[in-house]
Amino acid sequence: RFARIGVPIARSTMVGWLCSAAKTLRPLYARMRELLLGSKFIATDDTPMKVQDRSKVKNIKLGRVWTYRGDDEHPYNLFDYTAGRGRDGPMSFIAGFKGFLLGDCFSGNQALCAETGSIHVACNAHARRYWIKAEPNNKTACAEILRMYRELFKIESDAQELGVSGEQLKLMREQEAVPLLNEMKKW
Repeated sequence: RFARIGVPIARSTMVGWLCSAAKTLRPLYARMRELLLGSKFIATDDTPMKVQDRSKVKNIKLGRVWTYRGDDEHPYNLFDYTAGRGRDGPMSFIAGFKGFLLGDCFSGNQALCAETGSIHVACNAHARRYWIKAEPNNKTACAEILRMYRELFKIESDAQELGVSGEQLKLMREQEAVPLLNEMKKW
């Protein structure tokens, strides 16, 4: 961006700025993490990210960026990098957390909950993906469960559109989503 406007700045200089900003903002990040850990639930997921590693054949390895999102009373989104997908990074990040951990069924999430005393709640967006993958093998069965998922997700989009949150959202989910989830379980 700087080069496009005729201001040539060395990449090393910009990396130095980024490192200085990160060091300056570290106390703010630490406080946000502390507040996030006070959430009733934390939603988490990881995303693979290519990282330079000169010891590898193509100088690239896969690292992970973990996202952690709190509840409405603790509306913080924090990111954490780990070199792999093991549970050590997330374990140190959520140390002391005792609420609900919302995430996919990655075995590390289940182990995290076992070690921290948190309760693992699975993510329906992730669960739905398996039905989509199975659809070519059994269109009839998958069509029914995917219809139920659409109804379930519509409850959330309606709530968002109406600006429903907190206790009202909880009540809406109890009245509309619980019967649907029971239907899914029975199915």
